[in-house]
Amino acid sequence: MGDRRGSYLLLTEFERLEAWCRDVRQLFPGHSPYLVGSANERPDFRDVDVRLILPDAVFDRWWSDPVRLRVLNHAVSTWGQRETGMPIDFQVQRQTEANASFPGRERNPMGGRDWRRITPMGTRTDDPAEEARNG
Repeated sequence: MGDRRGSYLLLTEFERLEAWCRDVRQLFPGHSPYLVGSANERPDFRDVDVRLILPDAVFDRWWSDPVRLRVLNHAVSTWGQRETGMPIDFQVQRQTEANASFPGRERNPMGGRDWRRITPMGTRTDDPAEEARNG
């Protein structure tokens, strides 16, 4: 298995990013943001690249105006920076372009983990009584 890491974020940074990405998922129901880029690949990353990769038809319907897209990317990046304290670079991307520009690159789906539902032994629970016992 090798020494490959899931990302080079500290655990506390990853957890803050995951929590923020849960909120991002609320903005775009049915679509997950991904941690991509240098934070996945090397310890000397400069920024934290988060991408929302949308199917082409959805992207074309929602974001055909490049000015609106630039404003959205800037606003969500700024929000992410303030919420996480990390240098977030958020972008919405069209799936075809994302796949063509970065073939074979790691994508870490974000915003789907709920740390409140993980027991001390690392198992997931949906039992409210178990959640109450574990805080």
